[in-house]
Amino acid sequence: MHINFVINTDSLEYDERVRKEAQTLIGIGHSVHIIALEGENQTKSGETIYGASYSTVSLLSRKCLPHKRFLFLKALEMHLRFLFLLVSHRWDVLWVHEHCSAGIVLYGWFCRLIHRQRRLVWDLHELASEKIIQSKAYHWLVACADAVINANTDRSEYLDKCMGVADHGPFYVLENWPLRKFANSSTSTLPSDFAAWLDGQNYILFHGVVHRSRRILECIEAILTVADVKLLVLGPCSDEILAEIRNLWPRYEDSVFMSGWVSPDLFPSYMDRAQASLVFYDNQPMNQWLCAPNRFYHALVRGVPIICGSNPTMYKIVETNGNGIVCEDNGTDPREIAQAVRRVVKDQEIYQRNSAKVRANFTWESQVGVFRDIFSGFKLPTT
Repeated sequence: MHINFVINTDSLEYDERVRKEAQTLIGIGHSVHIIALEGENQTKSGETIYGASYSTVSLLSRKCLPHKRFLFLKALEMHLRFLFLLVSHRWDVLWVHEHCSAGIVLYGWFCRLIHRQRRLVWDLHELASEKIIQSKAYHWLVACADAVINANTDRSEYLDKCMGVADHGPFYVLENWPLRKFANSSTSTLPSDFAAWLDGQNYILFHGVVHRSRRILECIEAILTVADVKLLVLGPCSDEILAEIRNLWPRYEDSVFMSGWVSPDLFPSYMDRAQASLVFYDNQPMNQWLCAPNRFYHALVRGVPIICGSNPTMYKIVETNGNGIVCEDNGTDPREIAQAVRRVVKDQEIYQRNSAKVRANFTWESQVGVFRDIFSGFKLPTT
């Protein structure tokens, strides 16, 4: 089948979920064309490094209007430009990503009324707000799709419960697990600047973009109370948060290494030597509580013990497999985090062994059957 993805994303090359889905669909015999608005806001076309052709749009409103202002006008222009490209591309399946492109779901439903062989997939990487999910208009929009994809089982069950008795197409779950290639990739030596700073000591990992909601301040406070353990923050940190950290702990750099942006190819080299990975999220909104975090799964498939909050998805995996420790206060108590770090370091051999046992169970390729289920679930009209 000819499949058209539609998405608003920072980068097609670095959007991990889009890349994995496109690779899988191409691998099982479908063709994929991506219509996108990227962060750089440029019009171009070509082929991605993973083999999908693409066309991107640019928004005049984004260039002329202030950042994060007049969002309705920008969204309207985005939809119009998407529609202009869609009418000129052949497609059998319209695969709409995320809520910000919801208007394209309506277009796909209309096309399906005219062309009865066409099918519509709505791929929800995130949950909408609770207010939106409860609305009848949203229920109707969900019902327009032939298939609705959620990023984990907890989100799927929650959305299904909120839909109540409303009719809708089947829900599918595509867990955002890493590729087997990432899970099995070899490691190289640590970068010289980090190795020199580490000076042979143990370290704990904080992986991903730094946000307060991910409890970075609590994690730093915890690490500063644990003897002979340092903290690697593997990811970008805003100037605002960095200034706050520097104000609270003027000598934080003695125990905390801020890597800044790092190429995903280098993740394993930093991760595999860590004693544990710290993964915390707020319990509000529901989208965060029912999180499906890349950084949790990255640690999981690399066999790194995990110290996490009590968010259901993470809690079930860690409690079932004993590959880490769950902090019941969800990362709000630095003392609880510090205690968990001490336990993991003390019993490192046990946690490493439990982590190694389950790392192969959470790779993307194990879900190829879900894609086949989606296509076999399309009820095409007989001629």
